[in-house]
Amino acid sequence: MTAFFSAAEFADLATIGGVEVNVIFEAPSADPFGGVVDTTQPRCWVATDRVRHASEGSTVTLAGVDYTIARIEPDGTGISLLTLSPKDA
Repeated sequence: MTAFFSAAEFADLATIGGVEVNVIFEAPSADPFGGVVDTTQPRCWVATDRVRHASEGSTVTLAGVDYTIARIEPDGTGISLLTLSPKDA
């Protein structure tokens, strides 16, 4: 999975709880007719061992935008899905 979390490949650099971490970020998406295709909240995937210090409520900064971790879901394979909320929400 290392290649997927490489900034040269698919990943973006984020700061999670003050620690720089490569993540795969997904913003909410909508279809051209106004319906939500996949998710209504931003989320990112990250190597679980890189976010052991984080918890729900921790701050994630990505591309200058601050988010709050709403949920952390480890998948049992070493990857965790972080569901995010905009910091001002």
